[in-house]
Order: sequence, then structure tokens, then C-alpha cells
Amino acid sequence: MNISPQSLPDFSIELQCRDNGRSFIGGIDEAGRGALAGPLAVAMVMYDKSLFNSPPVNLAEINDSKKVAKKKRAGVLELVKSNALWCDCVFVSPDIIDRYNINGATEYGIHELIRRVPVALDFIILDGTFRFSLPLPYLSVKKGDSKSLSVASASILAKVTRDTHVAGFEHMYPGYKFGEHMGYGTLAHRQILMERGPTPEHRRSYEPLASMLRYPCTLFQNEN
Repeated sequence: MNISPQSLPDFSIELQCRDNGRSFIGGIDEAGRGALAGPLAVAMVMYDKSLFNSPPVNLAEINDSKKVAKKKRAGVLELVKSNALWCDCVFVSPDIIDRYNINGATEYGIHELIRRVPVALDFIILDGTFRFSLPLPYLSVKKGDSKSLSVASASILAKVTRDTHVAGFEHMYPGYKFGEHMGYGTLAHRQILMERGPTPEHRRSYEPLASMLRYPCTLFQNEN
């Protein structure tokens, strides 16, 4: 399939899929791949194919979550939910990530979404360059969250849902400042890890935490 570059995501990819006989097309994206702590969030959004030719004007506000201001993401998510035929987000735990690596955890989450979907899903658009073993056809699109509205919508859903969840760790693990770093490996987060050690939400297989657990006294010796 020929994917042309564009400034904003639209339904061009979905239209091509529909013209090839696909009826229920889900866009999938994830949030939290690079975080040291917290789950991987994998989300799917599906729009009715009747919207592909004439999408509601307000869908133009939907974009890759990294390109949407933090204060606007919740409002954009409401647009997604109010227009989507179906959407859902699953969390894949740090234990699963450590066991299967991040790509295996992504595939695990996609299988769970497929299991949950209430209609006869017959095609998936993924953000990235993945090669997974899935029970239905799919298309991996590099920077798909900047090209497909379905994938961009999933990006927003995954990001907002995960951030809300991880911010709640503030009360479970006082002093770890999850509401500030959202589990990502900032210097402040790594310094807290050195002082307090990991929580059950931390990914043991990720660096620098993996090295910290092996060599706790040397992790920061070269930090200025």
C-alpha cells in the first residue's frame, strides 16, 4: 500500500483498506514503551467506515499525542470517544514486559484488544514497523500516528489513560514523584531509585534499573 506523507492524520489509509473490502478497521498505538515504571498502555480505536469519506470537522483536532498539548489531550480524547464506533485501552504489566520484552508485551496487549472487540474486526493499522503473529491482517505504518486518524486516536487514548493511571501511584508510593515523571527515566527519577529502591511498578529488565539492581553502588558514580 502506498502511503503518502501528510501534515495531519486523516482517513486515507482507512479508505484504501475499506476499498480493499475491509469493514471494521482498528487503529492501534501504545504509550509507555520507554518508561522505567508503570504499565505499557495499548489502545485501539475504530471508526465507522461511513466517516472515512466525510469525517466530522472536529476530528481535525486529533493528532499524534506527542503533538497535542498536555492540557488539551483530555478534551481531544472526549472527541475520540464521542465519534468512535469502539475504543478500548489495556495495560500490560511490568512483569509481562520483563518476561517478554517490550515488543512481546505490545503483541500481548494487541491480542487482548482483539479478544475484547465486540464486532468482526477484519483489519488493523499499527503505528511502527512491527512484524507480529496476529489472527487477522494488519498493516504496520512508520509514524502511523501522524498519518492515520484511527492510530492517532489510539495514541491519544493510550497516553491519557496511562498518564492518569500512573499519576495515581503518587498516593501508593509517596516520595517517588510519579505525577511528575510518569514513570520515565528522568535524572530525578533515577536519583529517587538510588535512594529508595524500586517499587513493584518498576521494570527490572530496563536500564539503568537492571544495572542498579546488579551494581547498586556504581550506577551514578559518573553522573555530574
